[in-house]
Parts: sequence; C-alpha cells; structure tokens
Amino acid sequence: LGSLLLPRSGLPVLTTFNNATAQDQRYDAEYFSLELNRTLIGWEICKLLYGLRYVDYDENYTFASRINNNVPALPTDIGFLNSNTQNQMIGAQVGAEMTFPLSCKVWSDFRGRAGAYANFAENDFILNNAGTTLVRNFDDAVELAGIFEIGGGLRYYFNDDFHVRAGTELWYMTGVSIVINQRSARLRPNTGRGATIDDDVLMVGFSFGAEIKF
Repeated sequence: LGSLLLPRSGLPVLTTFNNATAQDQRYDAEYFSLELNRTLIGWEICKLLYGLRYVDYDENYTFASRINNNVPALPTDIGFLNSNTQNQMIGAQVGAEMTFPLSCKVWSDFRGRAGAYANFAENDFILNNAGTTLVRNFDDAVELAGIFEIGGGLRYYFNDDFHVRAGTELWYMTGVSIVINQRSARLRPNTGRGATIDDDVLMVGFSFGAEIKF
C-alpha cells in the first residue's frame, strides 16, 4: 500500500506511508444549530420569522498508515496525518414557513431560511511519521458566511393536536472552511498555516417526524 503524499521543502521521505501493510482513512463532519426567533403568523397558513442563530460545523480527516516489520525485535512503525476544521458562525436570519391544505387531513408545507454570519474558523494540521512529528500548524480567521435552507413536505393530521410529517430539505453553506481544501498532496513545513475559508457545503436529505401540540 502506498499514498500520493509528496514531501517538499526539506521534509523527509514518509516511510510509513509507502509500502504499508495497513492503511485507514476517515472523514467525519458534525453540524449543530441553535436559534432564537421572533415569529409573525398570518392567516394561520403563513409564518414569518427573524432572529439570531448560532451554527457549529466541524470536519475531521485522519489518514493512518502502518508498516508491520514481522520481526519481533523491530517495532511496528505507524504514521498519521490529521486535518481538522472548525466553523463557529453567529449572525442574523430571516425565514418563512407556509402550509396549504390538500384535503381535510393532508396538508403540504414549505419552509425557507437565509442568514448572514460571522464565521470564526480554525484549522489544525498534524503530520507524523514513525513517531516523529514533522508538521504541526494552526491558523484561525474571521470571514463572512451565508447559510440558506429550503424544504417541503406533507403532513397528515390525526386530530388538531397531533400530526406526522415527511419531507425533504436542502441546506447550502458558503464561506466555510472544509478539510479537503486545506492542503494538497504536496506537503511542506508550512502546510496548515493558512486557513482557507471560502468553500461551499451542500446537503440534501429526507426527514420524518411527529408533532404534538398542547
């Protein structure tokens, strides 16, 4: 097993990433949102909102490589590369939600939101080869970010106080820092010192849930 990593600017050969006996790559993302809104309701089918929102979006990438020498007197050499980005965004948002009856018990709904945020972004990069840390850099910056959401679905009302809903949503974030654009295959001692915070993230998914009013 090998890799496409190319050490430059005086970095030594990455022995543990070439001719390895085992390698593992992991790419994870976490999303958390907290918001406080004022809501305006009109005609019982339209709801407008505006308020403050905090969003935390983090990504983590780890590439681990191992060479098993198969000789009891020689240790197993391990190397790893870890890149982590954190986006803590706080700002203002506006939105709208609308519902429309299709029958006595089935309603359709639509929701949309848009917001501008100050993104306090951080980037952390580590490269280790056979127990020796070759690169360890950190950078942070503040940039303008935007978050846009749109979704729709269907609701079935069992009674006035209980319904189930199924729908789909699309989330788009711009002006954020993601792992894959923080480095290239050419590694240098200054890799990770300049955080890139002009990337985009697009998420599409489905949801199902229930709501009880009391």
